[in-house]
Amino acid sequence: MKRSQAGFTLTELLVSMLILGLVVVSVLSAQMFQLGMNTKNEELTQAGVAAQRVMDGVRSTDTAAMPVSGSSQPVTVNISGRAYKVTLTYCAPATYCTKNAQYIQVDVTADNKNIFSVANVLTSVGSGVVSAGVTP
Repeated sequence: MKRSQAGFTLTELLVSMLILGLVVVSVLSAQMFQLGMNTKNEELTQAGVAAQRVMDGVRSTDTAAMPVSGSSQPVTVNISGRAYKVTLTYCAPATYCTKNAQYIQVDVTADNKNIFSVANVLTSVGSGVVSAGVTP
C-alpha cells in the first residue's frame, strides 16, 4: 500500500523563510531610510524658519545703520523644542555694500553643524527696505 504525502519538505520551508526574510529586511531598510530623510527635511525646514524670523527683524532696520563688516552674535531661535543659532555676516563680499545696500549672509547652526545658509541684499529705497535673495 502506497501512502501519498502532501505538504512541504524542510528544504522548501527553509528557502521560503529565507526569501520572506530578505523581503522584510528590504522593506524595513527602505522605511528607516525614509524616516531619516523626513527628519533631515524637517530640520532643514525649521532652520529656514529660524533664518526667516531673524531676517524679518533685520528688514525693518535702515541699511545705513547696519554694520559695514563682521558678524553678529548668534541669536538663538527655538522651534518645536529645538534651538537654532542664527548668525548674520555683513558685507562679506563688499561688492554689494553701499550707502543704500547691504549684503547679509545668514547661517543657521544646530548642534555645532551648519544646517542652512542664505544671503540677501537689502536696499533702502526712499523710506522702505527692499530685500532680494542671493545665492551665496
